[in-house]
This record gives sequence, structure tokens and C-alpha cells, in this order.
Amino acid sequence: MSSVGLRRWREGDAAALVRIALETPELGWQTDGAPLRTEADARRYIASSLAPEADDDRLVFAIVQDSVPVGTVGISGIGNSHGVGWAWYWLTTSARGQGLATRALATVTAAAFDRGLARVESAHRTNNPASCRVATAAGHSAEGVARSAIRHGDQRFDVERHGRLAADPPVAVEGLPVL
Repeated sequence: MSSVGLRRWREGDAAALVRIALETPELGWQTDGAPLRTEADARRYIASSLAPEADDDRLVFAIVQDSVPVGTVGISGIGNSHGVGWAWYWLTTSARGQGLATRALATVTAAAFDRGLARVESAHRTNNPASCRVATAAGHSAEGVARSAIRHGDQRFDVERHGRLAADPPVAVEGLPVL
């Protein structure tokens, strides 16, 4: 049985991130098109988006299996005046179907509530039912479809929006340990 958990991204994760990008082509959609072809690309992306210095506005963790990153989960907007954060997550193809994204999302959502957020929102393309299952299982209720809300390349996609309130009942999901 492998050990799983959450930890902060590190510069030393660059090689793993390049491998992930090569094995998981749709990851480019999750990195706003940032190329992750070389370790230098990956180090820049880690420094700017996954582990920026002195960023109190978001919680971002690598989802690790046996100490190797297999995904990420994060919530941004933690310090905003509305008390509403935005969640995102992705996993490598090989790590999917194990409940890791659900457990990771539940963990960081609870941590964001502990930091004072009243609401955490998430969304997924309507053609991505697996992401819908993750959000729903982590207690994020479906709230409607936003038509043509995001673009990847030259294609637009409808997205289903989800939300979870700090006041919602607890979810029966075992969180992941923060390492």
C-alpha cells in the first residue's frame, strides 16, 4: 500500500512535473498554457503558480504518492473581502480513480474555512464528469451551468459551477494528511 498526502511544491519537483505534463497532455489546460517541456519551465511554473514565496492568498499543495507528486490541489482568493475562494485540482492519469482528488479537495476546503473563508467555489467542464464526481463527493454542491465560460485554445466550454459553504454539514470523506 502506498503512502499518500499533501505537501508544498518544491523546486526539486521540476522533473516530476515535466514527466506529469508529458504523460497528461490535458494538463496544459490547467496551467494556463504554460509550457512544461523542460525542468526550467517547470521550475518557473512552480515558483510562479504552485509555490510562490510569501503568498498568503492561496493554499496550494502537491498530492503525493510515495513522496512523488501525482497531482495538485489549491484554493486561491483566501484573503479577499468577500470570503470566497476558488478551488482547483488535477491528477495524473495513473493516479485517477483512487479518491485522491476528492480527499485532497475536502482537506484544502476545510483548511480554507479554518482560515476564515465562508465559501469555496469550483467548476468543471461539462464534458468532464470525473471532475464533477470529485467536487460532489468533496461536498461541493452543483449550482448551475455557465455557458461558454472558459476557453482552451480556440474552443469554448460550458462549465458546471459548484460551491461549498463553511456552514454546510461536514462531509464523510477522510482527508489527506499534510506532510
